[in-house]
Amino acid sequence: AAQQGQTATQDSAERERIASEINTIYDKTKTDVKTVLEKLDESVSTMFSKAAEKAKTKFEAHVKKRMDAYKSRRYSGLRGAARWVRDKFMGIPEEVNQFFTEGRQKYIDEMDVALTAISQHVAEKLTEAKNRIAKGKQEVNDYVTALPEALQGIGREAAENIQGRFDELENSVESKQDELIDSLAQQYTESLQEVDARIEEMKAANRGLVDRALDAVKGVIETIIQIKNTLTNMLASAISVIRTII
Repeated sequence: AAQQGQTATQDSAERERIASEINTIYDKTKTDVKTVLEKLDESVSTMFSKAAEKAKTKFEAHVKKRMDAYKSRRYSGLRGAARWVRDKFMGIPEEVNQFFTEGRQKYIDEMDVALTAISQHVAEKLTEAKNRIAKGKQEVNDYVTALPEALQGIGREAAENIQGRFDELENSVESKQDELIDSLAQQYTESLQEVDARIEEMKAANRGLVDRALDAVKGVIETIIQIKNTLTNMLASAISVIRTII
């Protein structure tokens, strides 16, 4: 009985030691994978920001170049001076809107190239994380194989127990891929909306005094209509109250 108790104590100690050493392998793997994913978040954010800024700069440069060339041709000579006066009142012809369309497409083309590069970078880093997990699993297997034959059963049991944690680690890598895709899509949409807002701003700057005056009058008319509707609603409420009193 004493010998059996001693053997059981030794087995328990070996079991704890083996489980601890296998856990150490897993923890090191998890730390390395976490580092890769955290750095990936930072690098993707930086790459996208730089690409978006570069694409916007190209958009602005294209529109300015086309607009400057157009105005140079349109306003040259005596007839050009007359056109300049006309445009001040009536606005620049809508044909210049093509410049904005071209610039927007250049932005999209530039971002397509950038997103392809970002996607390749993401794929490389996620593959690096997955390879690190595979390496961790192999290290566990090698550790178990290197144990004395009498302890390999305990080693295999401990390895099986930690397999679920390795699976969770792999799932976190897959989730990171989906997370980055959603994040990039959201950032791209917001960035393109900023370009569209800039286009509307440029179009507004090209409008003539007449159009601006009409907008001002339209705004006043809309305000008057809103006041009229408010007064009408107030009067209707007052009439309803009076009827209730009567």
